[in-house]
Amino acid sequence: VLFDVREKDRKFVAFEDFRKDPKAHSLDTESGLIQLYSPKIAGYKYADCLGHPSYFVPSEGVNTKTQDTPLALMACKSRYRMHSQLDGTTSHHFANIEDREPCWINPADAKTRGIESGDVVLVRNKRGALLAGAYVTDRVMPGVVVVHHGAWFAPMDVNGRRIDVHGNSNTLTMDVPTSSLACGNIASTALVEVEKWKGELLRVYVYDQPERVLV
Repeated sequence: VLFDVREKDRKFVAFEDFRKDPKAHSLDTESGLIQLYSPKIAGYKYADCLGHPSYFVPSEGVNTKTQDTPLALMACKSRYRMHSQLDGTTSHHFANIEDREPCWINPADAKTRGIESGDVVLVRNKRGALLAGAYVTDRVMPGVVVVHHGAWFAPMDVNGRRIDVHGNSNTLTMDVPTSSLACGNIASTALVEVEKWKGELLRVYVYDQPERVLV
């Protein structure tokens, strides 16, 4: 047992020294206090990163769907790995469908596309395309699909088109910074279309071991 949560035994209090004496134990902020507004960041005058918490309409999402890409993709983290780590272990057997990352899709969206659980589907947009295994479930709302983040990238050229045959969601998301200030990448959302795959069931090769290992 790491912690005893009983009130009389509680030993750890967040910012305890700061709470007792904010001047003697100031924080590493512009004012030394807890801040909801940063004059320094506001001074940069970035339109996409203000000096206070703000909501910005996502570049791609349920409110910006198009005729060609009517579904909002959510690339959530998988319970079976950490980012792409552990995807090469037996953990991928617990979720994968036809050796591919699952694509969670609402029954209404699946019905209009002739998709059933267990089908291999093509998830695509103007940036890329991937093959995934369909998982029809009402755990996602209509208009939204989920392809979890972190499947190992397995590109193949199919009829002149590059397709990731394993289900790597990064092939579909934007490769731009989150703002003019931050250097993070936008790897969790995109707009896509999903259709039943009618071509050859391409083999997933990312788990193949080399024929010879030199020691």
